[in-house]
Amino acid sequence: MNESRSRYSRSAASRLAFTFIHLSPFSAQFGFAAIVLAACMLLPALPAQAEDSTSVAPQAIHGNASTAGPAVARPRLLAVRGGGNRSTSPDRMAEAKTLIDAYHNQCVRYVDALVRKENKPESIEASPTAPQGAVSVTPQGAASVTITYPNPGTSALMLGRLVADDPKDAAAFEALTFLTKYVGVAGIEEALANVPGKSTDDAPVKIDPLAVLLEHHANNPQLADITDRLPSNPAVDAFLAELFAKTMSPEVRGRVGFRLVTTALKNEDQAAAESLLTAIAQDKYMAGVRVNSRGRSAQEWAEGKLRELNLLNVGQPLPEVAGETPEGKKSSIVDYRGKVVVVDVWTTWCSPCRAMIPHEREMMQRLAGEPFALLSVSCDEEKQALTDFLAENPMPWNHWWVGTESEFGRLLNITSYPTIFVLDAKGIVRFKNLRGEKLEEAVRSLLAEER
Repeated sequence: MNESRSRYSRSAASRLAFTFIHLSPFSAQFGFAAIVLAACMLLPALPAQAEDSTSVAPQAIHGNASTAGPAVARPRLLAVRGGGNRSTSPDRMAEAKTLIDAYHNQCVRYVDALVRKENKPESIEASPTAPQGAVSVTPQGAASVTITYPNPGTSALMLGRLVADDPKDAAAFEALTFLTKYVGVAGIEEALANVPGKSTDDAPVKIDPLAVLLEHHANNPQLADITDRLPSNPAVDAFLAELFAKTMSPEVRGRVGFRLVTTALKNEDQAAAESLLTAIAQDKYMAGVRVNSRGRSAQEWAEGKLRELNLLNVGQPLPEVAGETPEGKKSSIVDYRGKVVVVDVWTTWCSPCRAMIPHEREMMQRLAGEPFALLSVSCDEEKQALTDFLAENPMPWNHWWVGTESEFGRLLNITSYPTIFVLDAKGIVRFKNLRGEKLEEAVRSLLAEER
């Protein structure tokens, strides 16, 4: 029992460190620790700091490290071999988890050493005999211990061997989950191109994690979570497109479709986005799949996005939406015809929305007397949140409250805050999602048209 708890604790600690490593690049608030944690994921791409994982002696892979000879260069093969059934033995799953946890634990030790170096530089010194990137930790009253940089190359090679033995079972899926995080990293791809066979006489095999997932695991619902974490590169984009067409899992199809649409819109490929959205909107199984934090189903999201692309593009009139003023009066966007209008859809809890307020105050002062209106539309759950905020934060312009679930939000497909529409005097959408000086420049250009 104690041994079991110990294994669980080590596994939990490694997964926690792994989570921080992946999240740290997206949050500057972690400071030095975030940079160090992020570096753990970047190190495999730095040749000066990574060992050549393709030159591991085959004897070491086969469990005879004591007789390991010089590194053996192995040719690349294109085929993925292996078979077996979808069930997995406890030993194979344990092996996969052990290899993955070993790398995560190495990350924990390395990050801990560098954090200590930051806090107590005197306890750390460069190791003249260790590879570049290693640090030596000298605890009080103890001998120096060298902590080397985490390198997933060796783990990748071992996991590749496990996948080659049986690419269909759950242990292989567990291994592939780890390997897909490194798609496009040169050292890892080289290692997986030369995975040794079961014996030294066997020819090496090439493991392409994405190809194996597509061939043997396309219908596994757990694949939906993996696709969210895949890096962005052409190989991944091609894999996702094939997976969207092949999978029979609604969860996978919905999440993959969401990512593909997002990528298409980012690349300004509206035709591709509309084709994907139409397929999702017409798929009845998408009604039960959630694709974002707002709780909308994939089908609802696709329908709203199609409506946005077809009806809310620049050059089209804004739908005749309506809202309620803080005083409880009904108001319509039609009431603002004849003026240049900025429609700012926001919430009081949205930090980027609140950051716009000082500039909006200044803009209102500079444009006083012009045929211009600023309309802030609150999507707070309760109207009281808006009225309380306005009581403490002067915002001397027009306000509506529409709530979280409203016809306003549905018609305009509001999925994030702030969402900005800039309308000309005829109610035509001329600009979208501008802020700061660019927003004011857009307003001034429309006012100039009216003179």
